[in-house]
Amino acid sequence: MDEEKHAGLGFHVQPRPDDHEETPQEREMRFRRSYLADMDCTPCNAKPDGMVIAEVEDCRGVDVGRRQDHQDLFARYGKGAWMWVWVTRSHVQSDPHRQWPTIEVWLDGESAGCLTPLQTSRHYLQVPEDGCVTQAHIRQDPHTGRYHMRVELPPKHEEIDLSPYIIRDQSVAASDRQIIASIADGRLDAVAHG
Repeated sequence: MDEEKHAGLGFHVQPRPDDHEETPQEREMRFRRSYLADMDCTPCNAKPDGMVIAEVEDCRGVDVGRRQDHQDLFARYGKGAWMWVWVTRSHVQSDPHRQWPTIEVWLDGESAGCLTPLQTSRHYLQVPEDGCVTQAHIRQDPHTGRYHMRVELPPKHEEIDLSPYIIRDQSVAASDRQIIASIADGRLDAVAHG
């Protein structure tokens, strides 16, 4: 069976096997493989040290929030760029969710944003406490020209209650953020020497 162009998405869909009914998960994976096959997903930056959470083919894209704060960072890479990122468990630094747990994304040692509370509740347990490496890519809104990032994470788990993970001590949160920034930037000596 020939590949057919998926209407509106601009990529060719791999044919469905004729010998069985496809589950929704199988269909989603077939569409994802087709989408990725038409793209160059080669990261354009150096891979940070650390464990890779999963291969990009096994992940799903999740929007990274606070894109308005990171337009200059995203513009350095531009539309369609894929890159390595470091993801960590962190805590929201601004109201209204101050000190609630989040998953923060770091690009070349700079914070590139964090996941929403809902997305954090679906992916929090996948990110090890000491962080991990995955890929992300930059998209650009065709109407506004604003950039946004999607980070690749394994398929979501059941939503969890994040309240047990809230940090109540402000000094601990500030110290953790300094350590995470040092690790993401590769400044391990700053962590070792305090």
